[in-house]
Amino acid sequence: MSGGAAPRPWKAAALWLAFLGPAFFASYGFANWLASRRAEVGSVAFGWERHIPFLAWTIVPYWSIDALYAVSLFVCRTRRELALHVRRLLLAQLLCIACFLAFPLRFSFSRPATGGVFGAMFAALADFDKPFNQAPSLHIALLVILWVRYASHLGRTGRALLAGWSVLVALSVLTTYQHHFLDIPTGIWAGLFCFWLVPEAPAAEPAYRSREPARLRLALTYLAGGAALAFAGLRLGGWGWLLLWPAGALILVAAIYSRPVPQIGRPDGGLDPLAAAPLSRRCLAQLAAVDPARRGARPDRRRRPRRPYPHPPGAAGERRAVAGRPGRRAASRRPGRRLPRGADARPAAA
Repeated sequence: MSGGAAPRPWKAAALWLAFLGPAFFASYGFANWLASRRAEVGSVAFGWERHIPFLAWTIVPYWSIDALYAVSLFVCRTRRELALHVRRLLLAQLLCIACFLAFPLRFSFSRPATGGVFGAMFAALADFDKPFNQAPSLHIALLVILWVRYASHLGRTGRALLAGWSVLVALSVLTTYQHHFLDIPTGIWAGLFCFWLVPEAPAAEPAYRSREPARLRLALTYLAGGAALAFAGLRLGGWGWLLLWPAGALILVAAIYSRPVPQIGRPDGGLDPLAAAPLSRRCLAQLAAVDPARRGARPDRRRRPRRPYPHPPGAAGERRAVAGRPGRRAASRRPGRRLPRGADARPAAA
């Protein structure tokens, strides 16, 4: 190997930090200011949240996300990794700010008086962060993105320590009286949604649009299910709000089926929505954001549909390589007998 590894993009990371910092405070402050000018801003809270203790010392992990945010840009080893990370951070900010502007909420509990160092930290926070900008929690959405970025560069011990601190940061949004409980799952989903929109790697195969109407029917079915769950969650209120998570998962799967995607068919002839998602199967967004829909659609592998999902032109060889085994049924094949779909047609070795 003639040259060494490419240097870290320190300069690019510093430039992005110089842009992201002011952009974050400007957009977040604007959403706060606009909500404060409204005559009435509602809140969504469970009755049991009044029993959550106020812990002044948790302002330290709450504030620590600012340092994690800044350092994460310099953790990236390549320009591509930095570009992906920046796109996700910007997307999370735009998504959450759009929600703050569309349906503003406020924190409804009064915070106890605090003195000392922790009191000074709360006072500094109050100068900027008003009791608005609640759901989805931008704090939590950024935490999800930061956790994935740091975890990719740490070993087992480091990831365990990171997970523990991340849990503490997530809980601090409740114990500092900054957010209600509903803001946490919606913030997690917002962060995972950013991974779905900005995949780690592009699809391995070129996209194609099938003329098979089965995919459109599936998209409409998932969309109708997601809309029904969302409507039920909004109508029920309280714990019913948690139905918005599987509702969003179903809507994501509907989006997968309705867009040009690479290979969707499984070797057993069924359909796998996650095979079409523009993400690696090990991506956290696939595991959590779309997993509720996948668990509700487990296929019966003992049956095959009458009309297998069509493959793009030229993909028959790839299908045979996946579904059949080398030499399978070849030795015992009778002359003129038609092989089952997926069987290997090569003659057996002499």
